[in-house]
Amino acid sequence: MSALNKDEKYLALLEELTKYDMLLEQLQKTMSEGFINLGRANFHNKDSLRGRYGSDYYDESFEGLVEVRIADKDKFTMYKKNDHIEESKEDEEKNSEEEGLKSRKSNSKSKDKSTKNKKIKDPINMFGAGFLIPSSLRQSQTNFKNTTTVIFDLVNCKNELLKDMELIKKEKGIENV
Repeated sequence: MSALNKDEKYLALLEELTKYDMLLEQLQKTMSEGFINLGRANFHNKDSLRGRYGSDYYDESFEGLVEVRIADKDKFTMYKKNDHIEESKEDEEKNSEEEGLKSRKSNSKSKDKSTKNKKIKDPINMFGAGFLIPSSLRQSQTNFKNTTTVIFDLVNCKNELLKDMELIKKEKGIENV
């Protein structure tokens, strides 16, 4: 029975390795497509006075659209800031209902101001307004956004691999090398 249990652990380890390898290939593909599309956007932008898309173009007022949560010490998840802002809007609405009718008008004005301040802009808008942004730059942004999800999956898969390897090492009595 213990031999079957050992085989199951090795099979789980091989499945994790296969998943990790697949995720690495996916990361390579999305990163290369992102840089190819960025190169295309730079080629079409060569006549611009501002030059190439890159760190010189960045506007520091823009914030990231994704944040990381660490559920366990080995499990990472990401969420969009828009989801977090919508949750805070619901909390504000609950609080305003409890305050009563007298302060109704003042709360609605302050609520409008706070939602305007919390509105998160798409960072691609720093390169132009709407239709002026090259489609290849939009495709590059999409590729790099997809890359972030792959990176999180890779990190979580690596942590699972390390756990499985530690279990096998403990079972065999092998010290850390």
